[in-house]
Amino acid sequence: MKDKLISPFTVDEVWQAVKGMPPLKASGTDGFPALFFQKYWHVIGEDVATFFLSVLNDLIDSATATWKVDVLESLFDEARVSRICSIPLSKAGLSDEIVWRPDGSGVYTVKSGYRLIRGDLSSSTSPVEDVIKCNFDSAYDALSRESMSGFICRDNVGLIMASGVTFHRHVVDTFVAKALACLQATIFAKDLGFAKVVIGGDSLTVIRKVCSSTPDGSLIGPIIHDIREASKEIESVIFSFCFVHRDANITAHTLARERRGQRSSLFWIEEAPPGTTAAAAQDWERLNCSQ
Repeated sequence: MKDKLISPFTVDEVWQAVKGMPPLKASGTDGFPALFFQKYWHVIGEDVATFFLSVLNDLIDSATATWKVDVLESLFDEARVSRICSIPLSKAGLSDEIVWRPDGSGVYTVKSGYRLIRGDLSSSTSPVEDVIKCNFDSAYDALSRESMSGFICRDNVGLIMASGVTFHRHVVDTFVAKALACLQATIFAKDLGFAKVVIGGDSLTVIRKVCSSTPDGSLIGPIIHDIREASKEIESVIFSFCFVHRDANITAHTLARERRGQRSSLFWIEEAPPGTTAAAAQDWERLNCSQ
């Protein structure tokens, strides 16, 4: 047991840790959220793992099973060193176990699970289920037959989690532009790894078609089909779609309109571009999607 505890970390353990991180939580000093490392691990994984292994495998004194304080102090500030050193290390040998953190005993019971859902456990500092609301809209130019899709994702208290715009050519009309925007918002939210997403837009036609279970034979039928497929591609992600009035969809519309001239696709993590933050604050209180 002790040999397992103090044995060197492996590349797979580093990857499992990276994969298990929330994709859009606050980034580190390098400015990159966990999502960046998760999506491009096949490119940068070897270099990242090599760096972390060179650090991790030198943090614990294998002879005494104690933290190397001098190494920690060279890597972290005083507060983090204190927190790391407060993690007990077994000298007699102890295998890893899965524990239920909301209860002091570490053992899950139906009662403790029910209390967590009700919010009765003081150790719970975040909601059981974070619902992400992703609004979409489009800006369409009939002369050039080009459109820009705009979408913004916010959590259940209105904080911006991500936003983006995508450029499209050869767009026939506004209905196609709206459908493309809905598709891009769905793909964007799916790729970001959110667990539960409400996609909202001010095109009642698009929303009704997406929510319908019957095949769609209209011009936007193929796009509607792609939206449906994208929304059920990952079983662990729950999607729903709702109609949003225009006055509660200002941010997505502003994103699409103001970025239309750039004719390129852009994405922002945990923020929106200048000029849309104020709109986000204004329309959030009016946003009330019924799932």
